[in-house]
Amino acid sequence: MATIRDVAKAAGVSIATVSACVNASAPVSPALRRRVEEAVARAGYRPDALARGLKTGVTRMLGLAVDRLGDPFAAAVAEAVTRAAQDQGYAVLLAGGGDVGLAALEARRAEGIVVATVSGGADWRVPRCPTVVVGPAVEGCASVGPDLAQMADAATEHLAGLG
Repeated sequence: MATIRDVAKAAGVSIATVSACVNASAPVSPALRRRVEEAVARAGYRPDALARGLKTGVTRMLGLAVDRLGDPFAAAVAEAVTRAAQDQGYAVLLAGGGDVGLAALEARRAEGIVVATVSGGADWRVPRCPTVVVGPAVEGCASVGPDLAQMADAATEHLAGLG
């Protein structure tokens, strides 16, 4: 995999110039920009997202913690979260639920965590990171999902109405 140094050498410019072109962070003449872009294309260079995240503090990564990986609900949430995240320019890192999974997502500097749970009840809060629970409400966490008590009442009323 080509590095920014490889591109700089191929284009005959400094690493700072390559960075300015790739990130559009400083003005660069059209001719110089074209030269750098050609070197990027020839080398097949892609910016290192981890290095960029360390420097900027912005990872463009969301975490998805799933308490039951084989559950169809988790798969549906994973697909929806991944699609929505990609539409916004984010990558999604999947982890198992519980303290270990949440710690792994936090350590990798996820900018937000979505928790897909069918059981609820666990403490899904991550102090450094905005967290949203998809599923039964969890006290102290932002959550989206059905009102299970209301659904149970509606189901009971429906069945009672059928005799």
